[in-house]
Amino acid sequence: MKYQRVIHHLEDGRRKYSTHNGEIEKWHEYEIESLRRNREQHGDSAYTADFAKYDVVAANLRKRYPNAKIIRVVGFETEDHDLPLQPDVIF
Repeated sequence: MKYQRVIHHLEDGRRKYSTHNGEIEKWHEYEIESLRRNREQHGDSAYTADFAKYDVVAANLRKRYPNAKIIRVVGFETEDHDLPLQPDVIF
């Protein structure tokens, strides 16, 4: 099975690679399917504007950080993990 990268589509039109502790995550197909199900069940996920925090439920992030600017994730795409990084996607 080939690893994939997830690129989040942000509500402001930007795109951001899914990262954890400063590293781009490698996703299996079953993890990507779980991400799809989470979106269906819980709606949009979100980041704080400085990308320091993330939650799979935007409302939960807003509750935890009521004074922070929140940027919703409105969709995502995948690409092969071994492809070169796209320079227009936020790391």
